This record gives sequence, C-alpha cells and structure tokens, in this order.
Amino acid sequence: MEAGVNRRRDLVLLTAFTLLLHAPFLRQPVQGDEVTYLDIASHVLRQPLTPLNFQYVFQGRLIDAAGHPHPPLNAYILALAWILRGHFSAPFFHAFYLLFPLGISFAAYALAARFTPRPLWGALLVASSPLVQVNTNTLAGPEAPALAFLLVGAAAFFARRFWIAGVALALSGLTELQALALPPILLLEYLLKRERPPRAAWLALAAPYLGVGAWQALQLGLTHRLPGAMVLSYGRSPAFSRLGVKAASALALMEHLGVLVVVVPLAWRRLWGLAPGLLLCLLVHDYPWWERAMLAIFVAFGVNALLWLWEARRHNPLLAGWCLFYFAFAATVFFAGASRYLLMLAAPMVLLFVLQFSRRPGILALALAVNVVLGLNLSFA
Repeated sequence: MEAGVNRRRDLVLLTAFTLLLHAPFLRQPVQGDEVTYLDIASHVLRQPLTPLNFQYVFQGRLIDAAGHPHPPLNAYILALAWILRGHFSAPFFHAFYLLFPLGISFAAYALAARFTPRPLWGALLVASSPLVQVNTNTLAGPEAPALAFLLVGAAAFFARRFWIAGVALALSGLTELQALALPPILLLEYLLKRERPPRAAWLALAAPYLGVGAWQALQLGLTHRLPGAMVLSYGRSPAFSRLGVKAASALALMEHLGVLVVVVPLAWRRLWGLAPGLLLCLLVHDYPWWERAMLAIFVAFGVNALLWLWEARRHNPLLAGWCLFYFAFAATVFFAGASRYLLMLAAPMVLLFVLQFSRRPGILALALAVNVVLGLNLSFA
C-alpha cells in the first residue's frame, strides 16, 4: 500500500464520514445528565480550582457535588467553549464537541493500522458503532472526550510514543474514572511477549493514577474533603451495591455488548448460548410476552458476543484480553448497566471483527450499514 497517498485519502474520507454522521444533531437540545455537567462548568467559571464545591439534587436528594463520580476535566472543556462563545449555545457546543468524535475516528484509524490490514474499515466501524454514536451526539457529556483521550493514549502506547500516551491517558482519567482500568490492559502486550516494559512505559501507565491523585490532593487541601472517599461512600449505599442491583447491571451490560458495539455473527457452535436468555424469559414475570422475547434475544446476542471474544483469544489474545478483562471489570464495578460503560470496548471489538472478515468486504459493508442505521435511529430516539 502507498502509505502516504492512501492514508491521506483515508483520513479525508474518515473526516467527511464522521462529520456527516453527527451533523443531524447539531441543534439537539440539552438532555439528561448534561444539565449537571453544564452546572459544574458554570462553577468552573466562578471558582476554577474547586468546581465541585456545591450541592445539587440527585434522585430527589440534595447531595454534595464533590462526590460526583466523574472528575472535572469535562467541565473545564465546557467552560472553555463557554468562554469562546461568550454564552451558552447548543449548536456551538455541539460543533465544539465534534473535535472529540474526530479524535475517536483518527485514533481508531491508528489502532486499526496497528492491528488490521484494513484501517479505514476499522475506523469507519468504530465511528459508526451505535454505542459510539449515541454517546458522542452530546453537547456536554464526558463520554466523547474521555473515549478520544483514551484511544489516543492506547494508540500512542502501542506506537511506543510514551509521553503522548501518558498525557492522553492522564486526561482520560481526569474525565472518566473507568479509564483507570486501561493501564493494566495495555500492560498485557508486554506480558504476552514476555518483555520487560521500559521506564517510559511505566510512567505512561502511571500517569492517569497520578493525575487523579493530584486532583484528589488539591481538593483535600482546598475544601478539606476527599472526593474519592465521597464517591466510595455513595457507591456503598444499598441502593447501588446490593447483589441484585449488580446482577441486573451486569445482565444489561451483556445485552448491550451483543448489539451496540458491533453485531457479532451468530455461529451454530454458539447456539447453546440461547439457553440463558430462554431461561430468563421463563423466570421473568409481570412483563408482556414480546418484552420477554426481546429479553431472550438480546441476552442470547450478549452471550454469543462473550463466547466469540473467548474464541478470539486464540487469534489475538491482546484485543480479546482487552475486551474480556474490561467487561469483567464493568460487570463487577458498575450498578446502572448503562451502555456508555462499554465505550472502552468499541475499538478492540471492532478490530477483532475486521480481522475476522478482512477478506470479505461485503460483510464489512453490511456491518457498516447496520451500524449507521441502528446508531442514527437510537441517537434520534
């Protein structure tokens, strides 16, 4: 391949595709948790060193924002957009946040070039993943910047650009705490090769923990409260930590895994994975038959995806290990079962898919079409 010419063409196509994918949502109004992130950003403008030093209402209770589960970097990004525009504007904030879907697409291209012979297909499928589309069509959420920083950090780490990796991973950790699960995954490459990581690699892997630790220390010194301790105290609440709540969350994450990242083809040898969904369908009560049927179908898709990942460990243990390790982490730690908790799996799952079907462009084109249609419909919904 003529890397210079083709790569330039690929990146132009990828840029146009990403912008067109998000253009219909430039006027989408504020929704969901975005109100909270905008509130934190307004406090950045008033008290830049302690933006979480206030109270807000969550689920009918007045709680301390210092216990918010997301570090505040996203609020600083929003505050920058606010300063540039001079006032809040939904179209401007959407346009400003298009920087991050573009960053996700370019980083996905770099990762796909590292792991697959078809980097453009890999990047297009990551950009169009329903999971990525839904969570990047926002004007204030932390998901888009966190994923962009995280994938840039991963791509730089695999390319041995450790200082870039360290900066990007630190920024990702200061945006979303689940980014702290990535450094042990990146270390898998050295473990699989039985090589010793250089000092620069260790520093890059430590960067997100050091960044979050520095933020915690700053807040303790300024407000005499440790945000991490408050997050843990909220997380230990029976409403969030009961075994039933955790199990329901893990089940929801498994359902998302089967359809929202990339639709994994069903295989005859994996059809026994229908059993868990059928069993749940029989055990669940007080739901109409069609909802129980949907539960059975999507659980079956999720089980199929997990089995597919387990089989993929033979061909690419690094990408499969990334997916399996992080899914186990998400199923254990989170309690809400939200699809956004699986964003870290978008790139490695897509790359495994592209590797499997790299010689069958028709399958890749069909997957892209399914991703675009499903992602756009979910985003509009």
